[in-house]
Amino acid sequence: MAVIFAFASACSYAANQLFIRRGRQSLSANLAAICTLIVDNICNAILLIILWFFGKLVWPHPAAIPFFIMGGFFANFLGRITLFPTINYLGAARSGILGLSSPVATLVLGVFLLHERPTPLVLCGLLVVLTGLFFIAFEQEREQNASNAHKKFIPVHFTESYMPAKWVNSNYFYVALGIASGLLFGIGSFWRKIGLNISSTIIPGVAIGSLTSLIVAVIYAKLTDKNLSLREIPNVLRNKNYVAAGIFTACAQYMFFTAMSLTMVSIANMIKSTTPLFTMLFGRLFLQKLEAISKRVLLYGLIVMIGAILIVLG
Repeated sequence: MAVIFAFASACSYAANQLFIRRGRQSLSANLAAICTLIVDNICNAILLIILWFFGKLVWPHPAAIPFFIMGGFFANFLGRITLFPTINYLGAARSGILGLSSPVATLVLGVFLLHERPTPLVLCGLLVVLTGLFFIAFEQEREQNASNAHKKFIPVHFTESYMPAKWVNSNYFYVALGIASGLLFGIGSFWRKIGLNISSTIIPGVAIGSLTSLIVAVIYAKLTDKNLSLREIPNVLRNKNYVAAGIFTACAQYMFFTAMSLTMVSIANMIKSTTPLFTMLFGRLFLQKLEAISKRVLLYGLIVMIGAILIVLG
């Protein structure tokens, strides 16, 4: 069941990205991210009220709350603000390759700090999944180099103006930033797993992390984007695509937290890392003018599924 929930999480994150691309237009990426987080938090509030109404609401143990906060800060905030500049400069494919540091980080942290002990078959499955994702990312890069598809990506505003010019114009800087982004996502998952180990309260845990992300994102955007106007939020929320993106973000987190509560964080995060595969599949189905998918990608997707089967058998 844990693998199913992790795959459901990957599908939901992919749907989130799809709706963001459909509704993006000329909107500030910072504002789009904030609006998505607002919808995410509204979903959490509704579920918390429903649980409270039926007497099923259980708040996390106080010791777990700091870990849920750190998970939201590292993954939802720090991971994102380092990812999008990397996508803008290096392209989505190369960023995807560097982002594979996320499941590697959770595997190392899980083994050495949480004392998780994957079986040899599970380790083999994780390696197969990682290999499939690596080939998918390289295939994306090949296709992007042929079509300049990376020019379609719009980055979230990043404080590059505060950095030395030799950093901002260096490939090495963005390679390091991409690796850092993957590590931050992995560390965020690690904090969340610790919180769940202390108190397996999924929806409250998601709500705490999402609220942390929204607060920090608004503060960061106001400090770094002088043109940002929060008065535009009501108009943006009339766009059904951003509402759908926020709903799928919330669903993805519920599924991912559930997966982590049922299995090792290394397994859950590795399966969640298949999001790019589902993003391409959904893009081909619903955004045929913007997305393309080759037979090689389908083959590599099959490799990923074989690795998932090995994990289940292990």
